[in-house]
Amino acid sequence: MESDPQVTLIAPPASADAATTLDFERDAVTSTTIRARGNDSLFYSVESERAGRFKLVKARSVIREGDKVLATVHRREVLPDKLSLRGSAPLSLNKWLKSPMAAKFPVTFEESGRKYRWKSNNGGKLQLYSEDAESGAIAWFHPSRLTYDNDGGRPLLHSACLSLRPEADKMRETVVISCILVLQKMRAKERAREYRAA
Repeated sequence: MESDPQVTLIAPPASADAATTLDFERDAVTSTTIRARGNDSLFYSVESERAGRFKLVKARSVIREGDKVLATVHRREVLPDKLSLRGSAPLSLNKWLKSPMAAKFPVTFEESGRKYRWKSNNGGKLQLYSEDAESGAIAWFHPSRLTYDNDGGRPLLHSACLSLRPEADKMRETVVISCILVLQKMRAKERAREYRAA
């Protein structure tokens, strides 16, 4: 979502049943700022840095709320990636965020003894469900999308956003962390597939 003077960046409309909507400034989930709509003091950031050649850790991503570190991810070449949540001891990322061997989705995690799962549908949209998903998705991510206005065909870029219903908003930090990590994983797999096809 790089800035283009010919493209107008707009926030998509908020969902009526969302308690909180978070707007992504950029689609690059390795480096972005995420702001709560209507609350300028609440924001998250993602910063990543690549390691030099021949290092065991190939990249590190840090997810923050304001100045507080929520999660640090160490992407490693050979060994499993490591995740440190809220300053805790590092654990295997795959132990916290689990996905099936043969498929990308659903991706699951636990919070306070309850299981949650991210599912994907067409167009890169993600939806989060609790284990008792009677009420439908509790959070959903919409990637940015380009449309055109009716007047002159001027391009409009709708920013990516994450919407949370009240149940998800109670564990907002965990939803933000898991969403970012799922998006990073999806995009890494897409890049690997493109690389192999080239």
